[in-house]
Amino acid sequence: MGRDGVIRAVSAVRVLVCMAALFTVAPGQVLKGDATPHLGEVRIELPALRAPSLLVVEGSRPAAADTGLPRPDAELTLDGKPVGRLSDFAIGRDHFRIHIPIDVTPQDRGRRPVFEAAPRPRGLLLGPVTLARAGVLEVDLVDPLGVFLPGIVEIVSAGGGAPPLFGRAPHSPHAGPAWLLGSGSGRVLVPAGARLKLLAWTHPFHAPTRREVRAGRGGRTAVRLVLGPDLRPHGAAILELPHAEGLDAKGRELTDNVLGVTARDKHPEIVAAEMVLTVPELFWTRLLREDRLPPVVTDRTRPCGLPAGPRTPRTLKLESGRLLHSNGPMLIPGPIVRNRDTRRVDGVLDVRFHSDVVPDRLVLRTADKTLLELPMDRSQRVPLDLKIAPGTRVLATFSGKRFAGDPLAGPKPMAAIILVMP
Repeated sequence: MGRDGVIRAVSAVRVLVCMAALFTVAPGQVLKGDATPHLGEVRIELPALRAPSLLVVEGSRPAAADTGLPRPDAELTLDGKPVGRLSDFAIGRDHFRIHIPIDVTPQDRGRRPVFEAAPRPRGLLLGPVTLARAGVLEVDLVDPLGVFLPGIVEIVSAGGGAPPLFGRAPHSPHAGPAWLLGSGSGRVLVPAGARLKLLAWTHPFHAPTRREVRAGRGGRTAVRLVLGPDLRPHGAAILELPHAEGLDAKGRELTDNVLGVTARDKHPEIVAAEMVLTVPELFWTRLLREDRLPPVVTDRTRPCGLPAGPRTPRTLKLESGRLLHSNGPMLIPGPIVRNRDTRRVDGVLDVRFHSDVVPDRLVLRTADKTLLELPMDRSQRVPLDLKIAPGTRVLATFSGKRFAGDPLAGPKPMAAIILVMP
């Protein structure tokens, strides 16, 4: 090759290198260095994006000296749209980190998003801010028959450590470490190359599923997650309180969809799900009281009004109008009638639960005594033959020893329903 040929070859290589630098986001590209105090707004124009990315923003603040004063914080936006408040993404005492997913499609490739932070009041240390290429999971959530299910894909851990906390961004529905898939399928952006533990769930009447995957550093990784069958009987409706403030109409519809909520209304009597799990006997006593209205069990402790997890008790209104409180198992009464000849109450109670439930027992009680205590080892139909006065409130409760595969300290299977005797 002559001198002119060598020069042309070197020039061509330089052009290719420059084009690669222009069209690729460098892994872990630092846009802002170490944490520094800011009194005014921070504005960062990102490089031209050619692939799905994660914008990672960290911040910290001094320990509180006077609890009566507002704590330093920052409102974050991407392209002028709210992402979240930095303090909502705590990874330690007064230390915060948020992962903002930025999906890139062929239609918007090359755009340069603008990130802004408005610290209020003074004292917040913002930084570093880095931009990294994201791994892309193409997730399908299905039931055992292959039907797509709206639901939630939650990252339990990443690389053996804490999961990333995602902020809201255009076309990216998140709630902390969880992605909300309203159609049962979608793209989930995650740290590239990380080994992830995933938990997929919706309401507790579909058994959740777990999976470990490694996110690729380029391209897409297909992930199919199969949830358990739906144990709800025909006509049953999940009840919930009105949405938390701050959710727009699209967010409210998405939340209801992934949680299977059928009806939201103001209820005069509510009970926290945590109380049902930690002091069940107190809840049983509350249900047996005739002078109180039927309660609704609720938990909206996480972003977007999500419950704490897939085993959180919910209130299910059966087609008969009875309220079942459960975190998965079903107590479904059949016809309950009083025998004209014996004056005893006859009926059946169907007890159903998923295969991951380790059962314990079924108990029927009144406010004064226990009517039936039946050890259980499988789902079954339980016949009822009760000598009891008309109008008596009977509480049926199912309890399990644990959910197989859950931590020993996790919630135990439970269900409760009130039966008023004819």
